[in-house]
This record gives sequence, structure tokens and C-alpha cells, in this order.
Amino acid sequence: MPNLAVAERDAQQSIVGMCVAGSDADEIDFEYLLETISSGSFPRGEKRNNLTDGQLRQIRDAMIFCTHIREKRHIFVTNDRKGFVNTGRREILEERYCTRIYTRDEFIEICDAVFKNNA
Repeated sequence: MPNLAVAERDAQQSIVGMCVAGSDADEIDFEYLLETISSGSFPRGEKRNNLTDGQLRQIRDAMIFCTHIREKRHIFVTNDRKGFVNTGRREILEERYCTRIYTRDEFIEICDAVFKNNA
């Protein structure tokens, strides 16, 4: 699945031929995700000229989640509790994007339970 193309000056996350141009809705979702996973601390506009390594990771996280929702996937697995799970973020994102967010361990636990019930 090609990721959403991002043109942030320092991001260097989008590889030509491996990404897609986003729609206006994709841009709105991308900015909303950055706002949510950064607790509102992600810089805007010209303040994005010199991003930290952590902020670059947040851009990548938002790109991956945007791809997830664009492709209408139903389960998102991540170990990034701070960005996607803690302080109500999981519930906010699950409700807005009609998806389920699990950590790796939670997902394995669910899969194990399903397999045990179907054995």
C-alpha cells in the first residue's frame, strides 16, 4: 500500500513511486492525527522548517495511519502507546475513523483467544 505523500521540508518520508498524493480530506486527517498524537504540540506552518527526530517519527506515524484509514482497514496494531493509546487517544481515533487500535500484545491475546475457540 502506498503511503500518503508528505512535503514537509525536513520529513524526507515520501519516496517517489511509493506514495500517493492526498486529497483535501487526507490533508485534514493528516493534520488532525498530528495534532492528536502530539497532544497539540506539533509545530504549524513555518515552524516545521527544523523538525526534531521525534517530530519526524510523528509525521511517519501519521502517514502510516492515514494509509490505514484511506485503505479502510479495520485493525491498526502499534506499540506506540503514547501516540495512539494513552490518555484517551485510542477511543478518539477509533471513533473518528471506525477502526480498532491494539498494541501488539493485545492483538496477539485476541488472536490466541480466537484460535482457542475455533480449535
